[in-house]
Amino acid sequence: EYVTLNNGFPQGTYNRWHSHKIGQILIATDGIGYTQTLGGAVQVMHPGDVVYCPPGVIHWHGAAPGSHFAHIAISPEDNHDVTWYFFPKLEYEKLGFNLIRQKSSTSQVGDEGGYGEFT
Repeated sequence: EYVTLNNGFPQGTYNRWHSHKIGQILIATDGIGYTQTLGGAVQVMHPGDVVYCPPGVIHWHGAAPGSHFAHIAISPEDNHDVTWYFFPKLEYEKLGFNLIRQKSSTSQVGDEGGYGEFT
């Protein structure tokens, strides 16, 4: 069985680097978003785009500076084992944006994810 979650990011917010023990599929549904695997290039996501995050691969995702972003996350039912790391501040700065720390609605209990906003 699989679990699907509909996640939303307010304009310019993102989550921390993280990995899923069993992997994850993201389907962009609204707005413009970014995603990146550790050591990889930043990918822009538009509604209808699908991204596969392989098991154990460290990645982040969030909204573009001028847009909100929503996606459906599909994971195996037993994929509750998520490892959270640091915020991708340097990656955002490389994109040419200044960062302000701000709590987003995408935070989950105990993960401290979903911080940050572009200005």
